[in-house]
Amino acid sequence: MSRFIPILVLCFFLHVASGAEPAPVAKSKLDGTWVFDSVNPGGFSELNRVWMSIVVIEGDSFSISNIMRNPASLKGKFILDKANPKHVDIANEELDFSYFGGPFKWSASKRKALFELVDENRIRLAFPISANSPRPTDFKASPEVHVIELCRAPKGFKEFPKEITVTVVNADGKPVEGAVVAQRMGKHEGIKPKDGGTEVEWTYGGSKKTGKDGVAKTTMWDPPWIIRHEKTKEMALLHATPATLASGSVKVVLAPECRVVAPIQSAELAKAGLPVGWTHASIVSHGLSPISYSGKDGKAEFLLPPGTYKIEAYGENLHTRTIEVTIPAGQSEYEMKPIELKASALSLMKGKPAPEFVGVAGWTGKPMKLVPCPD
Repeated sequence: MSRFIPILVLCFFLHVASGAEPAPVAKSKLDGTWVFDSVNPGGFSELNRVWMSIVVIEGDSFSISNIMRNPASLKGKFILDKANPKHVDIANEELDFSYFGGPFKWSASKRKALFELVDENRIRLAFPISANSPRPTDFKASPEVHVIELCRAPKGFKEFPKEITVTVVNADGKPVEGAVVAQRMGKHEGIKPKDGGTEVEWTYGGSKKTGKDGVAKTTMWDPPWIIRHEKTKEMALLHATPATLASGSVKVVLAPECRVVAPIQSAELAKAGLPVGWTHASIVSHGLSPISYSGKDGKAEFLLPPGTYKIEAYGENLHTRTIEVTIPAGQSEYEMKPIELKASALSLMKGKPAPEFVGVAGWTGKPMKLVPCPD
């Protein structure tokens, strides 16, 4: 718990400055309501922890609601550094998490943060996990430094909408009927096709379809990250966040999809005469993994619109690796270079004598030996 909550604490004091050079921000200009657009602790997203959170700033005080659905709000105060407009110090009050079912609390603490006003409606903030750590010098996220972005809530915003209207159009701006609007999509060995065929098909989670007007209705709890029209082979990946969904409506423009295939291999396993085995790969977009593929066919396969993405791959016998790929426009098929993964030490020991115990000071009874590792 101590790793994530600082994420939510330091987001409430910055507002908008007009002009190219940063200037001290008057506290009255910071008043208002903000929502989260990203929470990055280094390499992944923790936006789900503040998915329904609302940040309110009034004077030199702030509050954050619904942290991990906690009915109690996080409260505190902030101090702006007049000498350096990018520096702010945060002091939060104790937050009771006993609703989890135990005596959990987040202690009152102070942190030194770094911030910038990206534009008049967006704030970027970096702060250390530890209250005693120095102020960050840049906005690079890491396990020791969280980076968040907040957006000013729409005018009149009081709470998140009960329903989200997703409007899907093609490149000509015309409504697309029958497009799938889903949280996630995957292709996984063992999931049988609905038509009784033999080829594994793409499946969707939390899916709806658009009507003749190109509109589908969803909720904050079923965010529309994947939008795809199977017949026209067009799709989009939406960066759905509390900030982008706060108005209650989003518009999505589809682009031609590309089938991307990447062989997964391991030189270490091949040298040992061992199979790659089961592997899993997923597309990482904005810290989330909306598209995934798994199986024993030694490859990764995705459907993607043009753009740059990260692919995270691993296997039952293989260590995790993340690579970046750019899908060019105008291609329906794209074969990547093989993704080379390192074999796990255990997989390379299969069928070999187990290592002997070393450094044993004494035995109770006879010395023991391990049995050979199973195939």
